[in-house]
Amino acid sequence: MSRGFRRRLAGIAALGFGLRAVVALAVAPASLTARGDPRYFHQAANLLADGHGYIIPAQWFMSGAEVPATEHPPLWSAVLSPFAALGATSVHSQQLVGCAVGAATIACAGALGRRVGGDRVGLLAAAACALYPVFVAMDGSLMSEPLYALCVAVVLLTALRVAEAPSLRRSALLGLVIGVTALARTEAIALVVLIGVPLALRLRERRATHLAVVTAVALAAVAPWCIRNSVELHRPMLVSSEDGSVLAGANCPLTYRGYDMGYWNAHCVRPAHDRNSAFASVRLRAVGLRYARDHAGRIPAVEGVRLLRTFGIWQAHRHVYFAEGRDLPWRSVAVGACWAVLALGLAGAAVLRRTDPWRLGLLLTPVALAVITTLLAFGYPRFRYAADVSLLVLAALVVERVWRRYGRRPAKRSEPAAAPSSSTSPPTANAEVASRRTFFWPRREPRVL
Repeated sequence: MSRGFRRRLAGIAALGFGLRAVVALAVAPASLTARGDPRYFHQAANLLADGHGYIIPAQWFMSGAEVPATEHPPLWSAVLSPFAALGATSVHSQQLVGCAVGAATIACAGALGRRVGGDRVGLLAAAACALYPVFVAMDGSLMSEPLYALCVAVVLLTALRVAEAPSLRRSALLGLVIGVTALARTEAIALVVLIGVPLALRLRERRATHLAVVTAVALAAVAPWCIRNSVELHRPMLVSSEDGSVLAGANCPLTYRGYDMGYWNAHCVRPAHDRNSAFASVRLRAVGLRYARDHAGRIPAVEGVRLLRTFGIWQAHRHVYFAEGRDLPWRSVAVGACWAVLALGLAGAAVLRRTDPWRLGLLLTPVALAVITTLLAFGYPRFRYAADVSLLVLAALVVERVWRRYGRRPAKRSEPAAAPSSSTSPPTANAEVASRRTFFWPRREPRVL
């Protein structure tokens, strides 16, 4: 990676951070008065910094009870807590942490684009990521999705390095990054299969060993949190206990027909009288699965609407932003940007399919993960958040190809030049200027005087 590329990429990331900070602090300040995920992560990080451990914030503030928290993965609160320990306990200061995470994602998008199509594609991908309205608005929302997108981008970069120069050390690093990503969003553990298996098949030697290393390290990374949950709740548990409420709220009369078809509705989740969230999750999971089984004939239509919701086609204005407690502007612009990224991303996938199907398959892994999550849960654009990084890279690839093919102006026709003399003369100033190539503009032929 050249110094010039690094300098330009750092400049784009810095501008992206500034734009996100302005939106987060001035244009659409956060309001955490209502209950929701941003309030949870903010309060959980402050309690963790104060030495209370991972506890449910609502229970602590209502009654002072330290009830173990298991409904959300721990990584985002863990990232915020060191800043809270240093004094960044306010909502705005922690929003800036999210903006910095978004700036890191911009840099990773640029690195991915460079590996796929060269420096120009990398810088275009970084610029698109910096200006993408959904990312600009959501990176300062205190939701966990910006961190999830960063982690998935790092997974893709690590997998590319393993494919280019395989080693057990790099495979172990890939497993570690996947495990850490699963601590941001639970479904990311599926990347062990979606990335680990194709990567192992691509290698020429020790395929089973590389796959075993990726799997073992990923499981080892999430094991401490899973053991903690199982011990605290006296029942075997994985990363989160959210699956019960998700299935109950996504499979009910209100979400199989009507306005919320394919979505999730809180009225479908019956109040839990269990103090143990693991037992409550088991009960709610059974309710949701029973309803889905009894109404199996509606499932194909519901699944189709779920996918349309996730990819911004069904009720796009309603869900293009999913930051709870914030009234975000430019909703129509964000919807148009989502559609443009999806269309250009598909076009970029068609281009890359002809030249490098392996890298295309790797870039589409987050898209496949978003589809799987949607089909198992419900339709929501937040499931697609990390996939948008890949779509932006593919969009940058097709934009660069179009520019390279059609962006050059044809040279003006001139009279035939005189035969060159035998003596060698130094180049003129016009020739020197014409020989320079900038990033954004193609080289022009010198004007004929």
